[in-house]
Amino acid sequence: MRLDIIKNVAASYNDILTVCMVSEEFLERFSQRYDVKGTPTFLFYRNGKERDRILGFTDRESLIAFLTRNLQSNYQTT
Repeated sequence: MRLDIIKNVAASYNDILTVCMVSEEFLERFSQRYDVKGTPTFLFYRNGKERDRILGFTDRESLIAFLTRNLQSNYQTT
């Protein structure tokens, strides 16, 4: 997935979620702490707990579906 697509999708959701990207200098430590096995990996957290993840490349529509599914389930359970 291209970085411009990620930034575009992130901008679409910036009023309801925070999107973070890990810089290369912190990647090894981050990967160990959060059990990331490859890049890209998309993690969805709510209230400090991991709710879902995507490992590997995905298209724009799948990323939006991932966010929509997780945002809807989080609003229903909190």
